[in-house]
Amino acid sequence: MTCRQRARSVGQPEPGSFPAVLGALAAQGNDAHAFGQMLGRTLFNPVFTAHPTQAVRRTLLRNEQRIATALMARMQSTDVLEQAEYLERIRDEVGIAWQTDEQSVQPSVADEVEHLLFYLSQVIYPIAPTVFCALEDAARNVYGAAFELPQALRLLRFGSWVGGDMDGNPNVGAATIAHTLSRQRRIVIECYRRDVRDLFERMSHGAARVQVNAELGARLHAYRAALAIPLMTVRTLTNPPRSWAPT
Repeated sequence: MTCRQRARSVGQPEPGSFPAVLGALAAQGNDAHAFGQMLGRTLFNPVFTAHPTQAVRRTLLRNEQRIATALMARMQSTDVLEQAEYLERIRDEVGIAWQTDEQSVQPSVADEVEHLLFYLSQVIYPIAPTVFCALEDAARNVYGAAFELPQALRLLRFGSWVGGDMDGNPNVGAATIAHTLSRQRRIVIECYRRDVRDLFERMSHGAARVQVNAELGARLHAYRAALAIPLMTVRTLTNPPRSWAPT
């Protein structure tokens, strides 16, 4: 039984989770105002270091990601047939992994950068927003439904030496730093574009049927004016203009 399953079985929050930590803070006399001030002083800043020997092919990274997903799904499933199916998927992925060639040459600085970007774009980017949502949900359960996270909250910030560690790699210089920054910028913009397209496909509400929040409407008009974007249709989103294509 996992820690989460044990916590659920006794009706208590999982140890170390936001509900457990915030509940303990409130029990110690920290009200909503004190907690908000505490958040404003809190910053988690993990930094990725450069290790050329740890650069792994993206194919294998995705393989590991599928194995981890299947393992989690199997742990959470209570159906015997589902568990067997997940175990078979894991066996298949493990077989594919050891039959896949590793990198046969010394990884370059660009390989290191792509290794990092996999974790930034495929692991951290989708998870980071859920951290803030989970934190706000836990705070509202403890301090009331009216609680809101501070507008300027910067709880998470990530740093990296990869592509810019000139002390540890003689092949790193101004050109590699510029390339790394450009590549990171391109990747995050591509992530934003993907999410925006997904929102357009999901949120098909018509202004004649629903009332749009005034603040949201004003923000959209400001974006259109700043970016010179016309009112978009489903067709333009499915086939975005050439100006949207990554450079």
